[in-house]
Amino acid sequence: MRSLVLIVPGSIETRTGGYEYDRRMAAALRARGWTVGIRELDDGFPLPTPAQLERAQRALAAIPDGATVLVDGLALGVMPEQAEREASRLRIVALVHLPLAAEPGIRREFAVLFEAAERRALAAARLVVVTGQTTVAALERYGVDRDRVVVVEPGTMPAPLARGSVDGPLQLLSVAALTPGKGHDTLFRALASIHSRRWRLTCAGTLERHPPTAARMRALLREQGLDNQVWLGGELSEGMVADSYNRADVFVHPSLHETYGMVVAEALARGLPVVATNTGAIPDLIGDGAGLLVRPGDVDALAVALRQVMEDRELRERLAAGARRVRGRLPTWDQAAERMAAWLALREPADFAARSAALTRAVVDALPRRRPLRILDLATGTGANVRYLARFLPPDHKWLLVDRDPELLAEASRRTAAMMAVDTKCFDLGPLDRPEIFANRDFVTASALLDLVSERWLRDLAERALPSCSR
Repeated sequence: MRSLVLIVPGSIETRTGGYEYDRRMAAALRARGWTVGIRELDDGFPLPTPAQLERAQRALAAIPDGATVLVDGLALGVMPEQAEREASRLRIVALVHLPLAAEPGIRREFAVLFEAAERRALAAARLVVVTGQTTVAALERYGVDRDRVVVVEPGTMPAPLARGSVDGPLQLLSVAALTPGKGHDTLFRALASIHSRRWRLTCAGTLERHPPTAARMRALLREQGLDNQVWLGGELSEGMVADSYNRADVFVHPSLHETYGMVVAEALARGLPVVATNTGAIPDLIGDGAGLLVRPGDVDALAVALRQVMEDRELRERLAAGARRVRGRLPTWDQAAERMAAWLALREPADFAARSAALTRAVVDALPRRRPLRILDLATGTGANVRYLARFLPPDHKWLLVDRDPELLAEASRRTAAMMAVDTKCFDLGPLDRPEIFANRDFVTASALLDLVSERWLRDLAERALPSCSR
């Protein structure tokens, strides 16, 4: 049975997007037959005391040799010494929602310390899992090779369609902790500029994560005369959040930065029209017809968008129809867990790290521009070469996997199923007498096979491949 230890700072029941990801992923992996043990560290991270770091070290040291340990970046990023000490006996996998130094509003002196610590901690990890595509680029400055980074985006829980307000003021909903990066000040200023007061806003999200921000937002609401229009609900129970979604007419998310945008996906799952900022995966989630997008921090643009959805009922109905179309395409947590499991189950990160990423990128850059790319992999085995190369290739590519062992091909298909669809052919490559496998291929690749064949076989391969292949 496959097993995993998940390490989180504080309680995994904490109601933020990052903890929601950890919690849902653990449950979905268990549903797929994994054994997932959860270790909760002290809640002082990412600013732990020496005593809290010592307890974290003891927690790592107690994990058996060879275990796969997925560590939330909120803790791992400030545990470089502990990660380095245990890296030789544990398979440490970093789970990075957002680099600590990239948190909006962070003080510069903390950002400098966090970046230095996180750079060391990530170097000790065998694999780095990020929850959104934008984090991949953010990690470049940390010296993390792209071939050690995999993207596993969140899933979305199915939910009933929102009923909306039956009568009375239009109900707006925002779900986010009151922290500097969530853009509540932008939202409140935008709402203050709208003359109509036939609306109410519910803000569901903890007020304790960053008390100075919560205090400023309360003062801003008083200053703008919005005390009776906006309810700062704090950290609501799961049932109360679900009820808030059900009563909402429009979902608003003014965040300054997101790696994905889980709450936007949750709103779309309920068929709610969305007004949000174009950050993270939010534009991809909303598509062309489920919401209105504005630049992060743009008060005037947000006010215009809000005014449109408030005053134009037909627009709201069109956006709600778009959200209902989108909800059927949202990824599930089972699909997210399938992808996570596919990467965690592999013992390939060391092999991947030994390969030349520069050479791989040079080859990929030389490939033809037409799509889909048609690729042939020889002596596939369980598909390690395919999984390594797929991360560097554009999304639209088709693979033909060839091996003489049908069980290995079946395993390769199973392991790559969460990443791509493949075709397979089973036969002995010794005589290279199957010219049809080379026809119309853009790229022929092999890995360990090349250590086992003769120079004559390689020349024969080149003669057969070159007439019909681009590379």
